[in-house]
Amino acid sequence: MKRIGILILTSLFCSSRLISQDSNTTRLNGPPVRIQATVDRNVFVGNEPVTLTYKILSLQGVQVEEDSFNQDFSPFVRESLVMGKRLAVRGTRNVEAQNVSITLRLKDGDTLGIYTVPSFKLRYSYDEVIANESGTLERKRRFGVSSSSSVRLEKVPIYV
Repeated sequence: MKRIGILILTSLFCSSRLISQDSNTTRLNGPPVRIQATVDRNVFVGNEPVTLTYKILSLQGVQVEEDSFNQDFSPFVRESLVMGKRLAVRGTRNVEAQNVSITLRLKDGDTLGIYTVPSFKLRYSYDEVIANESGTLERKRRFGVSSSSSVRLEKVPIYV
């Protein structure tokens, strides 16, 4: 089978090698959905909440399953989840970005130390158009899973 075209691109990350550029196009590198995690602070005191922000970069036409956002973040408890709008990435073609902020709180009674927030995984799907041996076009549904890296947070004592 010969590939004619794909309704999504395949490469992205600007400063982190997610987005690549050649003479005419800017595209997403690697899988059609990339997730980058950032944390407002890596150290927290007592039972205060910590907010993680995930930037989801995807190709236009990729559909993310909403059930993917209901994940277990043990040993943390999810307090809130705020999803931003999917917006076109400036200076690129067919690439969209979406911010997802998740507020987590450690369960009561947990001790001081270093904790790891598990990686954030998203299931996605997209359509791919290929030409078969007779030259007719076929549309195939493709599925995948993309994940962020895990995040390390440290619970420290209060010094007065």
